[in-house]
Amino acid sequence: MIRKSIIMLILFIISSSAVFAQDIGEYFDIEGLREQGYDWECKQSNISESSGHIRLFQGYWLMNFLHWRPLTKEIENINPAYVRHQLLNFWGPNMAYFKLNGLEGDLMINGHRAYFVDGTYFNIVETRFIIWNCPETGRQFTADLNINTAMNTPIVLHEIQQLITNTISCHGEPHLSGNIIFPSLYNSEELGVSFYKPENWRTNIYNSEEWFPEGPQENNATLWTLLTDSEKYVELIWKETEEELSMEMAEEFIKDIKGQRPVKDDSTKIVDMIFENPEKQDNEIVFEGRMTYGTYRERLKSESEEFLLKGKIWRYNGKVYLLLASIVNRNSMWNQPVDLRPSPSRIEQFFHKEIMPFIKVRLNQK
Repeated sequence: MIRKSIIMLILFIISSSAVFAQDIGEYFDIEGLREQGYDWECKQSNISESSGHIRLFQGYWLMNFLHWRPLTKEIENINPAYVRHQLLNFWGPNMAYFKLNGLEGDLMINGHRAYFVDGTYFNIVETRFIIWNCPETGRQFTADLNINTAMNTPIVLHEIQQLITNTISCHGEPHLSGNIIFPSLYNSEELGVSFYKPENWRTNIYNSEEWFPEGPQENNATLWTLLTDSEKYVELIWKETEEELSMEMAEEFIKDIKGQRPVKDDSTKIVDMIFENPEKQDNEIVFEGRMTYGTYRERLKSESEEFLLKGKIWRYNGKVYLLLASIVNRNSMWNQPVDLRPSPSRIEQFFHKEIMPFIKVRLNQK
């Protein structure tokens, strides 16, 4: 009799869980999110009848380098064979693991004949080298374009790098103007280089003591252009309550989430949280802030990533919801200082145009 009761109890729990484990599509317009051009990965879906927590993640990796070196007699005759050799040797011994995939050809960059060759690194990184000479400035240029396909980085981000390369001015004034896709101009009179790129891509000087012991020069330097929003999180947390909306309630939400062990397939957890500039608007509270994500294996905060966020707390159908939309805030890469802080306008766009319209559990949903 006891055994039968236990079996019935287990069946009841299983059937109840099936009812409570609602699809995240009840909370997010998944197709709408994907229509923004990039997919989202559900890292956590912990849903019950009265509360829940959904975590979405988007992370991509690209490296866009522009190298130039003095144009000498030894290297002035460029052709596909030379470009293949450069792709396999430019970065040293590790380049030996690259495999050429047979795709190569020629194109024009700022009036110069250029040659390109494609390669793959361990089926992880897709690379294209584009090389041309600029006799006007006595320099040889190498556009070094990379995406990590193992991180599901969309191929379109590789194509965008190709389009950025087409806008490079290696001599004279910028020979093209910006457009809706590439509104941001990088222009260095000191280095004699300019090109257009998307607003959320940031260009920094690549500092290498090995390559540039005296620092970057007009005829010998490297730039790298990276995403300012390469990692993004969305946290939607809710519970059934009659409490009045307040930032204290938001802090309680986060306290509960921080106390949870990470789920098995995602060791990421919120390590720290700071709310800033709360403002009550009608029946909701909007705020800004920053948060730190760590992992179960990496407990030290110094090893964690900081994210800048925009958030909102509101009531809907007897439940209070907390939304956090955050973008990674990096100031270093490969142990080099870089400025990859997402701009305030990028955070606003992310929150108001890319996330909020696709939240289903609000009165003014799309």
